[in-house]
Amino acid sequence: MPVNCGHKLSKNWPSRNFCLYVVRMSRLQTKNVLDEYELAIEEIIAACNDDPRDALRALMLLNELLEHRLMRISDQMSDELEEGSQHRLLH
Repeated sequence: MPVNCGHKLSKNWPSRNFCLYVVRMSRLQTKNVLDEYELAIEEIIAACNDDPRDALRALMLLNELLEHRLMRISDQMSDELEEGSQHRLLH
């Protein structure tokens, strides 16, 4: 997901299962992943006109956006589960 600095980042972002994958890696593989993180950090900062504060601000805003999306999805799932259990009681 691109950082909101007015520029798009490359599509080299890790998948959802990335963190679990890193935990199971060997030390050499982990070093390679950390190198990729370093490159991603440099890319994020560059996308924010080389200002680390702007990059941090953008990442914090992105994190907040994702938290709000997660809460909405969680609420929707909770509502659907509740509706499903009420439907089962009626039939």
